[in-house]
Amino acid sequence: MTIEISSTGALPTAPLTTEEVTLNMGPQHPSTHGALRLILRLDGERVVAAQPDFGYVHRGMEKMGEGLSYPQYVFLTDRIDYLAAFFNEWSYCLAAEQLGGVEVPRRAEYLRVIVSELMRITSHLIWLGAMGMDLGAFTPLTYTFREREMVLDLFESLCGQRMVDQTVFNNRPAARASGNNRNRLSPWVGGSRHLCRRCRSTVMGRC
Repeated sequence: MTIEISSTGALPTAPLTTEEVTLNMGPQHPSTHGALRLILRLDGERVVAAQPDFGYVHRGMEKMGEGLSYPQYVFLTDRIDYLAAFFNEWSYCLAAEQLGGVEVPRRAEYLRVIVSELMRITSHLIWLGAMGMDLGAFTPLTYTFREREMVLDLFESLCGQRMVDQTVFNNRPAARASGNNRNRLSPWVGGSRHLCRRCRSTVMGRC
């Protein structure tokens, strides 16, 4: 049996219409970190727009603070950003000190700066390792966690806590800061710089 097909030109086609889809991504999506929600507008697989929604984390902290005294609220500030807890605590305590006319010793100021810069490094290490994991490179995350644990050991010896440490509020850091911690920190600085260069080349090679 033979079927003959005659071609008389292009086949009639209907106009193709597309419709954007709104998709909620998070706040507990495997590809997001923390309590972040993204409201996405998609055109097929293409993201047209993204609206971030951080939820009630910070506003909840403010609400809880309405019924607390100045010293009591310090323990909540460390939990606003648990990867860089000291910065929120420090900024809050600076405001309270200015309101009360409190002048802290110079040694305490030095300790605050040192702790803040170390915590900045640990936060960036988590960012670097997590970004590599999102790009498909799991190994950098293990290295960055190892370096971060070394700094957390210093925080623990300094004030008794590893992450939410209340460094500004308690009096332990001034008593525990010693040359021993400085000796432990010095070799770590050079090693962490080498690690960051190595992780950068590994992660950028995945892009």
